[in-house]
Amino acid sequence: MPFQAALRRTRLYAPQLVAALLALAMSFSLALEIRDWLQLQQMPTPASAATGQTAPRPLDLEHLEPLFGPAATAGTNGPPPATNLGITLLGSFVHVDPQRSSAIIQLSGGKPRRYRIGEEIQAGIRLHAVYRERVELERNGRLENLSFPSLGKGTRNAPTAEVTAPPESPADSADADEDAPE
Repeated sequence: MPFQAALRRTRLYAPQLVAALLALAMSFSLALEIRDWLQLQQMPTPASAATGQTAPRPLDLEHLEPLFGPAATAGTNGPPPATNLGITLLGSFVHVDPQRSSAIIQLSGGKPRRYRIGEEIQAGIRLHAVYRERVELERNGRLENLSFPSLGKGTRNAPTAEVTAPPESPADSADADEDAPE
């Protein structure tokens, strides 16, 4: 009978005993990890000058550009600075599709001409974006702002047009019908 009582107590306390042993083993492992970490913290850092090694060179971001695209420009919070070119914005046509927007720009002493997004205005100068009150020009990789000339006090800037063109082909209209909610 004493053997059965001991067996019953063992069954009753076995889960608690196993849990206590497991907690003790985990605490011992944690103590060893903390000791190793503290030893690493107290080690002196190797001086690269003493070993004769050169400092690592900074990454050349130009090599990463084909993978991730060009780096963002610094001043993306507002419109770019005003351009100092001798050109005048006479009209802007803002389309629902930004790539189909265009602007009427007059070069100094020349005839006004309509330019589309991406089209070159002068050597090294392209039309980058068209807005209602201004356009953005890309000049040698930098964005510049070209606004309408002010017409005087109390008058509004030159008129703009928002274009919503019909689809170009029957296939485009079929695609548009599929996208429309029912």
